[in-house]
Amino acid sequence: MGLFKSKQLKIDSLNRINNGSLLPPTVNILDNITNGFFIVDQDWTISYLNKSMENWVQRRKEDLIGYNLWESLPESINTKFYTNYHKAMEEQVSITFEEYYEPTNEWLEVRLFPSDSDLIGYVNNVSERKNYEKTIEHMAYHDYLTDLPNRRCFEQKLCEQLREAHQKQYSFAIITLDLDRFKYITDTLGYIIGDQLIKQFSTRLIQHIGQKGFVSHVGGIQFTIMLHEQFNDIQSVGIIAQEIIKTIEEYPFYLNDNQLYLICSLGICFYPQHGKDASSLLKNANIALNSAKQKSINRYEFFNPVMDIEAFKKFSLEKDLRKAIEENHLEVYYQPRVCAKTGRILSAEALVRWNHSEWGMVAPADFIPLAEETGLIAPLSEWVERAVCSQLKSWQEQGISLVPISINVSAHRFLSKNFISTIKKTLEQTQLEGKWLEMEITETSILDNQELVDSTITEIKKLGIKISLDDFGTGYSSLAYLTRFKVDVLKIDKSFIRDVTINQANATVVKTIIHLAHGLGMRVVAEGVETKEQLTFVKQQNCDEVQGYLFSKPIVFEDFLRLLANRIITPVKGSPLMGFENKRRYSRVALFFPLSSQMTIIRIKDHAISLGSTEVLIEDIGIGGLRFLSYLSLAIDADIVFEMETEILGELIKVSGSIVWQQEIENGIYQYGLEFTIHEKERDRLAPLLNKLDMQINKNPLVPNCRFVKMDRINYIKNIVTKK
Repeated sequence: MGLFKSKQLKIDSLNRINNGSLLPPTVNILDNITNGFFIVDQDWTISYLNKSMENWVQRRKEDLIGYNLWESLPESINTKFYTNYHKAMEEQVSITFEEYYEPTNEWLEVRLFPSDSDLIGYVNNVSERKNYEKTIEHMAYHDYLTDLPNRRCFEQKLCEQLREAHQKQYSFAIITLDLDRFKYITDTLGYIIGDQLIKQFSTRLIQHIGQKGFVSHVGGIQFTIMLHEQFNDIQSVGIIAQEIIKTIEEYPFYLNDNQLYLICSLGICFYPQHGKDASSLLKNANIALNSAKQKSINRYEFFNPVMDIEAFKKFSLEKDLRKAIEENHLEVYYQPRVCAKTGRILSAEALVRWNHSEWGMVAPADFIPLAEETGLIAPLSEWVERAVCSQLKSWQEQGISLVPISINVSAHRFLSKNFISTIKKTLEQTQLEGKWLEMEITETSILDNQELVDSTITEIKKLGIKISLDDFGTGYSSLAYLTRFKVDVLKIDKSFIRDVTINQANATVVKTIIHLAHGLGMRVVAEGVETKEQLTFVKQQNCDEVQGYLFSKPIVFEDFLRLLANRIITPVKGSPLMGFENKRRYSRVALFFPLSSQMTIIRIKDHAISLGSTEVLIEDIGIGGLRFLSYLSLAIDADIVFEMETEILGELIKVSGSIVWQQEIENGIYQYGLEFTIHEKERDRLAPLLNKLDMQINKNPLVPNCRFVKMDRINYIKNIVTKK
């Protein structure tokens, strides 16, 4: 470190420091203090240093006093010692700083006080404090289990590499890695074994990546890897990903006499192609990871900026679901259950809807599976229970005659430890009697742990709550369960009702279920009744209740109250889409064979987006709009603009518009009306082409140079789903 000056110690120079501060009166005292003390003159000649300084620089006074500081201690030249000593001397300013002194491996704090002719310094060894700070910093930036850099450290390193990559104009890759089916191991062997397995896995991952990149454990079973700049193309990164999968899959881990195999999924993205900031890169790497996990396990997937609509919708819903529950963005709709013979409302099913800011009113089929995957099913179910009980109590206080409301309960929630206590607490808080509730459980809820199921049903019925078995006939439960468990209501799944008048097998199943349930003292509800023929059939079989669009779709509570005031519902006449059909401004070309089209979203609420396409089938088309089929459940929202691309008479056409109506024509198959938002000039260009198409179709339904689909349109859509 550089330190001191003068050939002869002068007592008067020791009695001052810069502004007159007194020094200890004797050299003896200076030699015995624990802090270092030194003096150098303007020529950088060392005039004094005490014993502490001798120890810290590991040199004797005799070898230093009277000699040039920088010649005596050359290791200090390219350090803060050199810079700050010169600054203090030349600018006549006091300076305090810390620097690492390599010869002794110690951190020193130096305080410099210049005078006209000398530079006086105090030195304190702060190595212990520095080591402590280093330990604290290590803990803050490293994972306690694996000792790998944590998320905070990774993001910091990523930001540093982003700055460098921007300056030097190079590309690099980010890999997000997640262990597949790890929960099965922890559920079987416990979390201690799980933690040890993660430690072994992280060691193997570090050994494999080596000098290729920076590895971090961002939490749980997820790791991130930032590869160095030489790995900046799909081929080289793909090889690394394959090697990671192979080294994990082929070689087992050994723990407590257990031979364990792990498998993993990887998501990969590149800077700057897939993002220019840390947030975008990490988000897109996770999107690629989720895509890999959805398609299979033990695979890797590169981020594709051209995501399709389904993946984009699922991602945005998953991102916003927790907030929706916490901030009450959910709504409860009610679908009446009516007496099959009289149409009198006997009860209703509560169905949760989500009014999403971008996707409009989202149906349960779109977000209930997400709630189960993300562990949000419990808070979601509790929200529905509180909302229904509060609504029922409110109606009761208003003097409205109530009917029981059924609530769907997932298998996981039904068998959870706090299910009964939560229901009791909700009833107590709302002061509602249990007789106004019915819990709908599925067959999967009663397949396992029959003792727990039996006790849960018993406790629920003690509260006055009825039990219904939903979607009966679609699961694998034994008929013996119906005799064992005290179920009040059996609901026949709509898949049996749909073809009951044209499929003899379905008719036989429905007859048998109704007869069996009545024999066991249960009431029977037929779900999905949509035609008068279906209603007539179930009435003939003495079915107790029906539920379906023939009487009412799920509706908001204000509309439900209006129905409840009349008590009797008559079947709906005509198609609900007739109003839209009659309001068309332009005629349509009816297609005998549907056109295959690629559909994407180009704008949501004035925000342009870039997505990949999803295949749909166009059933008719005009210059004002078109009708199409899809397996996707899409929003009726003018703020969401879709774009369709297809080939007509050898010409590639693109049209854009918003969905104005929707109906589910079969389970999971939707029909939509799209109203164009195109300019008049575009209509003028489209009109002659459609007129020509119309004339040729009248001669031959299979006009050449069009993307016609010859197979059954419903089966074609189902095949699209199967391929995904």
